[in-house]
Amino acid sequence: MKYKCFSLVLFLIFSLQSVAQESTLTESVTRYLNINGTTEQYEHAVSSLLVMLKQQYASKNVPDTVWEELSEQKPTAINQIKAMLVSTYRSHFDQVEINDMIKFYETPTGQQMIKDQTKLTQDDRDKMAFFYNSSTGKKILQESDVLNQSVSEISENWSRALYKSMTTRLAEKGYDL
Repeated sequence: MKYKCFSLVLFLIFSLQSVAQESTLTESVTRYLNINGTTEQYEHAVSSLLVMLKQQYASKNVPDTVWEELSEQKPTAINQIKAMLVSTYRSHFDQVEINDMIKFYETPTGQQMIKDQTKLTQDDRDKMAFFYNSSTGKKILQESDVLNQSVSEISENWSRALYKSMTTRLAEKGYDL
């Protein structure tokens, strides 16, 4: 009986530890997506979609209150795409690799890569080369084609669903194209 209780306690401890590790990895990937500019790109995509819809529906005299209501979908849409991307990144990288990526993108060199790669100094290029010659950098390069394909498919599906959701809401309010 003691053996069964001990086994149960060990099982619970390992299960909780596994859940905690998954949670930490999810949080780290989310942080990485925020640091490397991915979240900002998708926020811009939602804003651009709203501008496009306003142009498409210009002749329908859609009131500003409806556009404001659609704009309120932005945080939910961003959380959805980030959840999908987190899943993809988690399938390619472990906690240590994500931590390495965060550390690099938090540096001035990493931030300059995001802002404008044409303004990287020779020192920045050396630091970038050092990072991409690390085990994490090599894995990023190794996984890039598959990861980019996954991200591309996720992005297409997400943007298609978001467009459909917004046009459906417009239609529900009586604004059809």
